[in-house]
Amino acid sequence: FDKQVQRVPVAFQLSGPCTPETIDVRGSLLVTTTLWGDADALRIRTHLSGNLAGRGLSSGLAYRYQQVTNTDLELDLGTGASQSDQVFHFRIISATTELDYHMEMNGTFTFDPVLGSQFVPKRWTAVCR
Repeated sequence: FDKQVQRVPVAFQLSGPCTPETIDVRGSLLVTTTLWGDADALRIRTHLSGNLAGRGLSSGLAYRYQQVTNTDLELDLGTGASQSDQVFHFRIISATTELDYHMEMNGTFTFDPVLGSQFVPKRWTAVCR
């Protein structure tokens, strides 16, 4: 096993149908990656978590951006095919307004060099309040 833990600084702007304004998000993500394999396959497991601060560009309101993502990837070294199971939780909340947006995505991505890519959803929810 080869395990790496990193803090990755991030800064980006986020806007969408569930946010009343563009939000400037800053902070760092904690990323843990574990790598192992054998002669037939390479396996990668990642865990990403972030609890970031945001500020509304037009209102100045404070927001929290929370994200947790878990991924298990297996790559067949002989064929180049891969499969990745992913669980993704994402939330934007505001202490000063009623905004509460959250999304959960759980599914499997597959890649085959001949057949291409496919996503098979297991659970997908998104709620805007």
